[in-house]
Amino acid sequence: FNKDFFQKLREGYVYRRAGELNSHSIHLIDFSNVESNIFRVVSGLSFSTNLSAVHNTDLIVYINGIPFIVWAFKDPQEKLQGAETLIKDTLSGCLPELLRYNAFCVICNGINKTKYGISWGEWRDYREWKRVDEKEQPSNENILVSTIRGLFNQERLLKVLESFICFADKNPREKIICRYPQFFASIKLLKSIEEHSKVTEKGDGKGGIYFGTAGCGKSYTMLFLAKLLQKSKLLNNPTVVLITDRISLNRQLHKLFSKHKDYLS
Repeated sequence: FNKDFFQKLREGYVYRRAGELNSHSIHLIDFSNVESNIFRVVSGLSFSTNLSAVHNTDLIVYINGIPFIVWAFKDPQEKLQGAETLIKDTLSGCLPELLRYNAFCVICNGINKTKYGISWGEWRDYREWKRVDEKEQPSNENILVSTIRGLFNQERLLKVLESFICFADKNPREKIICRYPQFFASIKLLKSIEEHSKVTEKGDGKGGIYFGTAGCGKSYTMLFLAKLLQKSKLLNNPTVVLITDRISLNRQLHKLFSKHKDYLS
């Protein structure tokens, strides 16, 4: 599991040359400037293992030379379910180094059958990204187009890597990547809160109202939003208070936030 790598990816590596007192912070990705990073998509790359076996990959997305996303394709005539086992069993078993830095994987067998999820996830853990942006949804439910233009928009992809992947403190196997409603809601909520914040001259303190449908993952939306609020330069590390109207929801949020202290720190 790669919790430690993602923590260092966001915070930076501390490096000190021999004989020097001062340390240097090295960042593998420039999250503040998309154009400073190098994006590459490589298809049909083959790897040799210690057993002299050759394993082919369908598509790998590299950022600054790091293989963050692996795609696996299936024949359009075949069911998409089962493609996740190619990644979970075959690649994880034969090429663990390839997935050491993996953010998430994508499985696809056609324009309407594309899902993304973590490399060791089960079929039920894979989701569809159905929005190109906050408002636009491709006609005919073309999930492949919405995944490429939406999730793989360079600026958006860096935001996902920086703030929308979290691990449980005590169990790094519990890795969560946001769903599209959670991403767009969190970004919009942050913008509204900042615009209405009393830190600004015209702020009235009434920003951040959000209505989420049942099953859209509002608890994780609040977790991702809390992370964004902490990172906001305008708000300067605010205190986040959670208020609920049900005991069950209060317990649910308490449990969720309590086991993601590292993510929020």
